[in-house]
Amino acid sequence: LYTASFTAFHTLISRRVENCRLSSFCRKSHIEKLTDCDAYFEHAGEYYFERSPVIFEYIVDFFVTGKLHRPMDICPIRLRYELDYWRIPVHFLSPCCMLEENNNLNKRRSEMINHDSSCPPSSFEKVWMGPMRLNLYRLLENPRSSFGAKVVSIVSAFFVLLSLLGLILSSMPELQDENKEPHQVLHWLEMCCMAYFTLEYLARFIVNPKKSKFVRSPLNVIDVLTILPFAIETFNELQWMKNFRGAMLVVRVMRLARVARIFKLARYSTGLRAFGETMKKSAAELSMLGMFLITGELQLSIMHSKKGDARFGTRFFVPSGLISLARTGCFWLNPFERCSCCP
Repeated sequence: LYTASFTAFHTLISRRVENCRLSSFCRKSHIEKLTDCDAYFEHAGEYYFERSPVIFEYIVDFFVTGKLHRPMDICPIRLRYELDYWRIPVHFLSPCCMLEENNNLNKRRSEMINHDSSCPPSSFEKVWMGPMRLNLYRLLENPRSSFGAKVVSIVSAFFVLLSLLGLILSSMPELQDENKEPHQVLHWLEMCCMAYFTLEYLARFIVNPKKSKFVRSPLNVIDVLTILPFAIETFNELQWMKNFRGAMLVVRVMRLARVARIFKLARYSTGLRAFGETMKKSAAELSMLGMFLITGELQLSIMHSKKGDARFGTRFFVPSGLISLARTGCFWLNPFERCSCCP
């Protein structure tokens, strides 16, 4: 910064903002200026400030034109820090470049820390034991809120992996009894994991102030699908159900729902949650891509069904063409004929 330049623009700067840093800097003596700046180049007569030159360009433009704009590629919080340093009030910003109020920025940052914008801290203000429930909510839902929350997240992920290991081992004939039921050790392991999952779900349900939204959440639905099959098998006598074919079929289908516990890992993985949010926000684009794929498959399958198979003297239907398209490398084969390259 040139001393001559500041002397020339002293009146203009003071007229724009009387108590800004540059205006006060111009009124100081040389010794006081040395203590206020970061460096001084004696041969050029320049005072040096270790600040962003990109933002300072807009500040100089404000002193010259009286219009304060902001660069769109700069974070608003970063811009606010620079304006605070130069002591330029935020209300001088032009209407097209206005920032949010300070309390709104703090509120947004607080909600980002809480990791779940669907249940912000303000929703705990008017509920019973709100501060305690907010702390428990952060402990159970946000692994980044504290060291204890991270420990709880690690323990929960360990139980998920342990239950998946038990599910895999229980399918091995070597670890089954004569009734094709899992070994007793695996049964007790399953009970311990399900007890932890049940307590965790109930605790999260109790501390959450928005019960209806909590129950409808996809991850919480997965938690219920994880717990429900085990609860049905544990707390109901299955002997009387063996005479009812439909009831046993329901139980077998519920056993398949145990596989849903693998999706519980998405709760404790930031990457998986980010992937889920990306898929959710890209639903329209993915639907369009699916429509293109379906259209192409239908066109090719119709062409294939009209052409027929000269070697077998048969004619394919459209579903047969779709099956042939799905069998990579065997497009020319009848899907109802057994071949050596396809199982």
